[in-house]
Amino acid sequence: MASYELRITNYEWQMANSEQPLTHNPYPPPHNPQPVSPNPLTYLPYLLMVLGVLFLYRRLVAGWGLAGGDLQTYFFPYWTAAARALQAGQLPLWNPYLFVGAPLLANSQAGVFYPLNWPLWLLAGPSLEGMARTLHWSVLLHLGLAAVNVAILARRLGLSPWSAALGGLLYAGSGYLGVHVEHLNQLQGLAWLPLVFLPGNPESRIANQESKIQNQKSKIGNGPAPVSVAALALIILAGHTQMAFIAAVGLGAWIVGREWRVSRQPPAISRQRSAVSGQRSAVSRQPSAISDQRSAVSRQPSAISDQRSAVSDQPSTFSSFPRLLSTVYRLLFSRLLSTVYRLLFSRLLPFALAGLIAAVQLLPTFELARFSPRSGGLPWREAVSFSVRPWELPRALLPPYLWPPLLPEAVAYIGLTGMALATWGAWRAWRQRHHEGRIWFFMGALGVFLALGGYNPLYLAAARLGVPGIAHFRAPARFLALYILATALLAGMGFESLLITAEAYRKSEGKFRALRALAMQLIPPALTVLVYAELLWAAEQMPHADATALRAYTDLRPATAHLIAAARADAATGQPPGRFLSLSPTLFEIGDKAEIEAVYGARLSPDALWSYEVAVKQREVVAPNLPLAFAVPAVDGYDGGLLPLRHYVAFSRLFLPAGTLDGRLRENLATIPEGRWLSLLGVRFLMTDKTGDAWVADVFYDRQFRPHLETGESLMLAWLPPDFAADTLGWLYTGAGEVEVTTTSGATLTLTLPAHTTDAEAYRLPLGMATALSRLSVRAAEGGLTLTGASLIDARSGAFYPLVLSEDFRLVHSGDVKIYENLHVLPRAFLVHQVHCVATDDDALTLMRAPTFDPRMQAVVIGCDDLTPERPETPSKTAPDSATVVRYTANEIVIDVTATMPGLLLLTDAWYPGWQVKVRPRDAGKAASSVGQESLRTDVLFRGVPVEPGMWRLTFTYRAPWVYVGTLLSLWGSIALVRYTSYRLPLRDCSKKDIIKASSFTIKPRIS
Repeated sequence: MASYELRITNYEWQMANSEQPLTHNPYPPPHNPQPVSPNPLTYLPYLLMVLGVLFLYRRLVAGWGLAGGDLQTYFFPYWTAAARALQAGQLPLWNPYLFVGAPLLANSQAGVFYPLNWPLWLLAGPSLEGMARTLHWSVLLHLGLAAVNVAILARRLGLSPWSAALGGLLYAGSGYLGVHVEHLNQLQGLAWLPLVFLPGNPESRIANQESKIQNQKSKIGNGPAPVSVAALALIILAGHTQMAFIAAVGLGAWIVGREWRVSRQPPAISRQRSAVSGQRSAVSRQPSAISDQRSAVSRQPSAISDQRSAVSDQPSTFSSFPRLLSTVYRLLFSRLLSTVYRLLFSRLLPFALAGLIAAVQLLPTFELARFSPRSGGLPWREAVSFSVRPWELPRALLPPYLWPPLLPEAVAYIGLTGMALATWGAWRAWRQRHHEGRIWFFMGALGVFLALGGYNPLYLAAARLGVPGIAHFRAPARFLALYILATALLAGMGFESLLITAEAYRKSEGKFRALRALAMQLIPPALTVLVYAELLWAAEQMPHADATALRAYTDLRPATAHLIAAARADAATGQPPGRFLSLSPTLFEIGDKAEIEAVYGARLSPDALWSYEVAVKQREVVAPNLPLAFAVPAVDGYDGGLLPLRHYVAFSRLFLPAGTLDGRLRENLATIPEGRWLSLLGVRFLMTDKTGDAWVADVFYDRQFRPHLETGESLMLAWLPPDFAADTLGWLYTGAGEVEVTTTSGATLTLTLPAHTTDAEAYRLPLGMATALSRLSVRAAEGGLTLTGASLIDARSGAFYPLVLSEDFRLVHSGDVKIYENLHVLPRAFLVHQVHCVATDDDALTLMRAPTFDPRMQAVVIGCDDLTPERPETPSKTAPDSATVVRYTANEIVIDVTATMPGLLLLTDAWYPGWQVKVRPRDAGKAASSVGQESLRTDVLFRGVPVEPGMWRLTFTYRAPWVYVGTLLSLWGSIALVRYTSYRLPLRDCSKKDIIKASSFTIKPRIS
């Protein structure tokens, strides 16, 4: 029977239990070592590992794209905006295209300061196609980095290149990374996660003949490797804050596990280990130094022996009891304090450098967090959403070719063979007291334990109590990242055990030696092939197997082109482009579906073709974050992190009872919001699909607007076609009322709508003659009237023209989707003279919900003194009030204001503390001094500035001072990391082979 053991560990325990001085060095230094050239075959396992990972994602290598998910609808827009700004030599500070304005750089998920994004942004160029291509390059790059970094960690744990490469392949090819390839910032964090747990090499760096240098280095000799600190900083800069939190939780558990081993060893064993470690390092080449250390070890009694003798010398009387307590107190607390000191200052404090290096991103993000809905934590039901149900763990941990995977979060397979190898590695580590193997076994168990989320009583209690981190993130299933890393390493350890056993059987004597040796030599490669075959088969069941044509990112749809043209026309005149709101749930049928299937049907699988069609619909409705890529401003968006702002969520309660936590109005609005709020938001265009429209008796009816009129209430349509001659009006309605029409010739007709109980059938009102209409209004009779559709009909030819039942909107585009234009939209900046001051958002919303509140004339300022302007008795009429936008860019807005009386300038862009306002007289020229001030939060969400009578120029400028402070701190942290690295560099008399040997866990085969 073959087994393995830890040679270093067993030898140390033998020396620790022996009272004899050290007389034999099991690791003698090489005699006259000669430099050895590296063998190219050493890198073959890693090359095969990377090639294997690339083949798993071969569709991305071939140029196909991941469409229909977060990579297209979230990261592609943010990458496009950040790249455009950097290519223009500017920092992407503000995002004017989502949520009526929001911070861009402070949103950590954009990854503005992640260093590996910068070269890709510069290489992308200005085209959307180049941006989509480099986005997928980043995915492939980080998949390769994930595999390589796990291999590096495995090598530092003492595994051979083939075992390390197998662990890296299992990690990068696992279901966890496969399902998160579209969550780019999370994938970037996962790529660097293995290096966070990279053990240091304290043994080879302590030995030095000069006591001064030795003392300085021993203070940090047991600290983490500088690469681990840099890896944690990169995880933070990548922008997925939950992944940084998961890394911190795993790091804490890993440090505690390593310290648990140290805390259970008596001081004598620790001194013997330090002596052995010194012999394995550069000191092993100096016989005199070794002798001194041996004699010092043999002469020095242990601390425990000293304390015991001190206690035994005292007389056993009542007077010695306080001294006994003092001795026990000193024994217990001195050890506790030393452990705490070692944990805080030697193990954890160096990782504070990671936060310091990432300060350039953390400080703006912390400022944004103050105004985020998550600042006080999520509701506990949100915090435990996407938890792994215990009875569904097999579906989460086993490959998807057995049953459908638990998308989108709970997928963590490495294959049946990989799990078998991990189980074997964990069992051998437990039996042979392999402490690192035990740590990773418990790390994997911790990942599964936390992934249960709401089904874990401890996690549920932490979420309900608002524990930081637990209460601020959704999807506890993401803790499976610790499980997948642990199982990949344990599988590498299990594979290493098989390699050692095979080598031992090859060299062993006995019957059937050749046959046994051949069998053991064939098992490892057979297992490797089986592992890769399983990963390849499972990868075909994952969403990334449905990669589609990259044109899913770039093709313009007609509705999108209409919005882009309108935005460019406004920008050409220096005016802010009108915003739009999309209300389509993407359930409509694509008009050119037949053409798309003809082009791609033979090249794409049915699932990939479906992904392309979904992407087409998302581009058609420009949702949820695609407005950022196409540079057309939207009212809503999607984030799921720190955005949207808390004030945006509060404002959305005007048309949604609970607001929208992640900003997606499109998916939450069942009906069109009230017109006054759309006008206040600056909604110029409203986009909907045709799924609610109807054909009745060969006439098409637009059923998007369905106004309900109470008794006596009237509705006048905003727009009628001036050149369509109709002789009949078709109506879909319930209730009763009357219609009044005015023809282009000036004639007025009043027609009656009789009582109707269903809107499934159309009622036709004859006009008597074919004529164009200039005005049409409807009044409700007793009992009210609900209108659902109306059309002008020319009975002579069967032609018709569907009408829009709205006082504000008219139809301007009709294709796969419809676009309505708001004819009464408020300008982006205007003056109001009725100002109310309230203390809270709830008070403001109460005032605004009143039917008498008119946002064109009134404003509500949060937390202000009385700003109600005093009206002059005879206001001037020579210069009417006006507010004209002179220049509008992302970070600067210039507005000329003419006020005849004190008022409040309302700018309907989102309020944020970084925006500064400078006011100067307009007729005084540029030399006039400006008065800087903060804007006031008005109407819950927007910016307001009090103005006095006169002609003024107001300049709104966005500054992010925390970026500059964070830059200085990041530079300081980088210098500190370099300094920390210099303290930990190996001594010149230590060979690279000695360093690796001293820091790894050497495995020795044993045949019985």
